[in-house]
Amino acid sequence: MTIRSLCFSIMFGATALWPSIGAQATQRQQDLAALLQSSDPLIRASAFETLHQEPHSFATSAMAARLADLLERENQLISITTRESNGNVGLVDKYSEGFGEYLSDLAVECFAHCDMRNAKTVVALADAFPAENPYARQLAAEHGPELLFSILERARSGEPDDKCDAVAMLGNIAVGSRTLSDRQTATIDSALIASLNDRPETTLPAAAARAFGAMVDGGVPLSPERRLAIHRAVVRATSSPDGDTRVEAVRALGKFHNQGDLALLQRISQSDAARSVSGGREHYPVRDEAIKASAKLARPRVVPAQGPHSSHAMSSWLASSRRIVPREQTASPIYDSSGSAVARAPRQHSPRFAARRCRRIPRGCVA
Repeated sequence: MTIRSLCFSIMFGATALWPSIGAQATQRQQDLAALLQSSDPLIRASAFETLHQEPHSFATSAMAARLADLLERENQLISITTRESNGNVGLVDKYSEGFGEYLSDLAVECFAHCDMRNAKTVVALADAFPAENPYARQLAAEHGPELLFSILERARSGEPDDKCDAVAMLGNIAVGSRTLSDRQTATIDSALIASLNDRPETTLPAAAARAFGAMVDGGVPLSPERRLAIHRAVVRATSSPDGDTRVEAVRALGKFHNQGDLALLQRISQSDAARSVSGGREHYPVRDEAIKASAKLARPRVVPAQGPHSSHAMSSWLASSRRIVPREQTASPIYDSSGSAVARAPRQHSPRFAARRCRRIPRGCVA
């Protein structure tokens, strides 16, 4: 047999095997897809991660639908685990760090492939990502009205961590969505003001103050009456007994760029009692924020030429979310009962199963 004829024989044999190999691959993918519906969370995670390593595994509409169903199921598992443990155990604690990576990969894959015309899928994705995550911000911008009811429900009756995250998400919707009705914006304002007036030992007031600050900073069009109501609520929050709330309220107040706030900010910068001790030195976080806010009032305010809530302001807001660094790497220190700063370990973006900026870790500025 010549070399040429041998080559033709090999090529012909390989070509004949292709249908068989393709059938095996298809059957394997179908078997793995079936395991996504297993009653065992670890089997579901293993099947997903195997598919996740293969290109285009979730590109078909059928597989995208399975992803959406799986995400809803894991969201329910998160809620059940949190509720049964009274918030003390998360899925990472119960299973492993690898399970947390699975949930993160699942949410991102669903964001890429799932049908966003399905309202249940959009809600499931909003439940999966913490509010400061760039995916959550994009969802708020593109699907705000569809998400509003479920986010309001979470803000009213969810677990403490979920309530706080929902409050932050309300701020995202207010900043990002261009299709809210007047009634919907009024509902968001009312919910945020109610959260700002919540018990100081919760994280809701600080989250609401952050949301109002983001609304003002993001160029949300505010009528004089609406702006005044929000401003008054933020001013009241600067006297909250909770140091974290005062920090966020003072920071938000500076974003109003209201010269009438200067005297209040100067008084806070000289007298607020919240302190921490780090490296043998005392720090006064609320005073520091008041000094920064006062400095803002001394500078001319820059308004985008295109106007508030314009495409320029919107693209800047979305772009800023792409550069988000988790709170553990950016926020002021946690203050323990002795006034010492508590170190935090850096974390990466993660869905709501992991610790995030809403979680109340025993702390509190020392008054």
